[in-house]
Amino acid sequence: MKVTGLLYDQTRRSACGWAVFRITYRDGSNLPNRLHSVRDCSHRDAKRYTFTYRDVYQVELKVCSEATSRPSLTCQYAGTWKTLYLSK
Repeated sequence: MKVTGLLYDQTRRSACGWAVFRITYRDGSNLPNRLHSVRDCSHRDAKRYTFTYRDVYQVELKVCSEATSRPSLTCQYAGTWKTLYLSK
């Protein structure tokens, strides 16, 4: 599955906009997941992103605003995920 899009950072200058994707894929009879994160600190222009995964079962998205180099545990685990794709 190929995921493409634009991330707009509409935070204050002290933070960056994050799009955190949780990709659940098939591995035999298991459904493990991986995180794929996109960060934009431009405060003006959109950041384009594209990534590809194979054997995808589900794609979920969470948007955060943080001044960190990686999404925090709070960003990753607090709140709810928005389902973008679910395989039949």
